[in-house]
Amino acid sequence: MENGIQKFDNFSLFTSGLESKKHELHCSFYISGEFLKCVKDFKIIIERICCLRLKATWFSGSLINVHAPTNEKTEEIKEEFYSLLEKNINQIAWSDIKKLVGDFNAKVGKESIYKPTIGNESLHNETNNNGIK
Repeated sequence: MENGIQKFDNFSLFTSGLESKKHELHCSFYISGEFLKCVKDFKIIIERICCLRLKATWFSGSLINVHAPTNEKTEEIKEEFYSLLEKNINQIAWSDIKKLVGDFNAKVGKESIYKPTIGNESLHNETNNNGIK
C-alpha cells in the first residue's frame, strides 16, 4: 500500500489504516469506475481522520471520513480529535463542497431538543457526550 492507496483492476481503496496495525480505527473510501478520474487528492490526517478531494465539472468537493473516539475515552483524547478535525476542515478550500461522514460513536436520545432532527426514531433514550458534540 502506497500512501494509504491500494489499487485494484476496477477500483481503488483509499484508507487511513496502517499496515502494521489492526485496522480497528481507520476509515476508508472505496472509489470505482469513472469516479477514479475525479480523485484529485487523498490525505491521511491521523488513523481516525482522512480526506478525499474530488473534482467535478463545475466544482470541487472534499469528503472527510472519521472514526471518532468512543464516549469512554478521556476528554483530552476526544478534544484533541475534534480540534484536529476542525482545524483540517477549516483548511479545506472555502469553495469546496464539504461532506463529513463516518462513525462518531454518538448516541442521540429522545430528548425534546433533538426531536426536530431525529424525531421519535432514536434507539437511545439519552444522548451521550459524543452525541452532544
